[in-house]
Amino acid sequence: MSFNARQFQFYLIFGNENEDNEPWKEEHWKNIYEPSFSKILNFSNYFDKTALRVLEYSKKNKDDQFFSVEKLGRLTWNDKSHQKWVIKTNDDKKFRHFASWTPIWTICEKINNSPDIYISIWNEISSFNKSSNQNMSFNFLITIGIAVDLEIQCTEIIQNLSQKINAKRTVFNTRSWGKGKRDKTETWEFINSIQDTISYGIYKKGETANIHSIPFNDLQFEPYWEIIH
Repeated sequence: MSFNARQFQFYLIFGNENEDNEPWKEEHWKNIYEPSFSKILNFSNYFDKTALRVLEYSKKNKDDQFFSVEKLGRLTWNDKSHQKWVIKTNDDKKFRHFASWTPIWTICEKINNSPDIYISIWNEISSFNKSSNQNMSFNFLITIGIAVDLEIQCTEIIQNLSQKINAKRTVFNTRSWGKGKRDKTETWEFINSIQDTISYGIYKKGETANIHSIPFNDLQFEPYWEIIH
């Protein structure tokens, strides 16, 4: 099996902009998201080889006018690493993106196979363009990819998480790592690998690349997606 051909259970969780439960905030991560994600990761024999990539910004000095990329060092799936990247009360850091690879990408390259489990979190509300807040129909996007050949069922875990955070919508289908399955109605389009999934360009690309420009209740999820929450 090639790296890109491996099949995945593919989930998207759309965060509710009316809830104060962003996963990058310390309390929410510790009490809600990390326990749910750990239940999923524990199904992989590579759980202890999980690595993280986090993009966030901070000011080197309080008097600085601009933010720069925060250097977090090597991050793995443990409390010590999580404490480095989560946003604590009164932090001036700005979170943008989180991704976890199980196993780490270097092992994936060595064995020439995509990860057992991949999780990403995107902050949809730009910290550097406050005017964008006016058009955000969901405040974060979580992507979860679980290899089909693991023969595990995590839908209930993901449904429970979605209920706890009152997600706007959680949807599911199966696809390969390298490219999503074709939507016959040409409503959804996933031409990139799971690791490159972002909200921009996945919905009715011929009409608009910005999914936030469409009222959320007008988005057509079925039949491409199975709605699980």
